[in-house]
Amino acid sequence: LIKSLVKDVESKDTDVYVFIYSTFCGHCKKAYSAWTEFAKSKDGKTNSGGNKIKVYAVDSTLFPPFGGNPFDDKIGDTPQGFPTFRHIDTNGKIHEYNGERTSQAFAEWTNSSHQSGGFPSCGGDMIGGKRRKSSRKSRKKKRSRCQGFTVFFDCSGSAG
Repeated sequence: LIKSLVKDVESKDTDVYVFIYSTFCGHCKKAYSAWTEFAKSKDGKTNSGGNKIKVYAVDSTLFPPFGGNPFDDKIGDTPQGFPTFRHIDTNGKIHEYNGERTSQAFAEWTNSSHQSGGFPSCGGDMIGGKRRKSSRKSRKKKRSRCQGFTVFFDCSGSAG
């Protein structure tokens, strides 16, 4: 399945949407059902720009803690907080999504992201979808609670 994700990212006619989560993260668990519903409605379909949509969910533990990853850096570096939502456009540019975590909001993202070049990350410390100013110590503490199992799946349900 990792190979199919990399193949889709390298495709010049496919927009790839990735949900990077941790199984121990409460915000990830809340977003998971909305992402699954979104995946069922959009995966394999075409967006308003004519590009194919592929939807994936990736467990955070597939990103080694000391750099490198099995995706050949095609979906970006290890996230600094969870959940992380990324759009990899047809040019391979990575955009992070920081909007609402509903299936409808994700669907609207697919229709608008091809026109505007995606939703760039707003920067800052994003934990639980809210911008928070916190000390480095508290951010590390929150991140360390959000480490998970190694699970990877293609939301379309097809075998890789």
